[in-house]
Amino acid sequence: MPVSSIGEGGRESAHTGSELHDASGSASVAHGCHCLEFDSWWNEGKTRRFVYIRYNIAEGAFQMAIDEDSNLYHVPVAYGAKTGEAVTVWDLHVGAELDILGRITTLQRCSQTTAQWNKYWADRLVSIRERLVE
Repeated sequence: MPVSSIGEGGRESAHTGSELHDASGSASVAHGCHCLEFDSWWNEGKTRRFVYIRYNIAEGAFQMAIDEDSNLYHVPVAYGAKTGEAVTVWDLHVGAELDILGRITTLQRCSQTTAQWNKYWADRLVSIRERLVE
């Protein structure tokens, strides 16, 4: 199920990501996807706080909206929770653990466009790796 996008002022809006189609008609978002979008959460005491994370591929920066907070946070860098190194677009997938704004969070869900983008590049990179190994 696609997640909501972060809109103006950090408010949710329906995701309407653009998609490009190749000659076979299948969705190919390699050039049409400009942002990767994820949902996550953490617990503060007995309260679960939801966070909506958008990564702008061209800028290499994050935007974050937290439930019950009207601010939209512009975050220039997030770090791998285990490595402490700055994450790149290739590190962002469901299950990735990030340290963002001092909070450790696991990316729980992604938008459909983000899932298609990750699949598109995974398929191509695995193919290249297999050819290099041969």
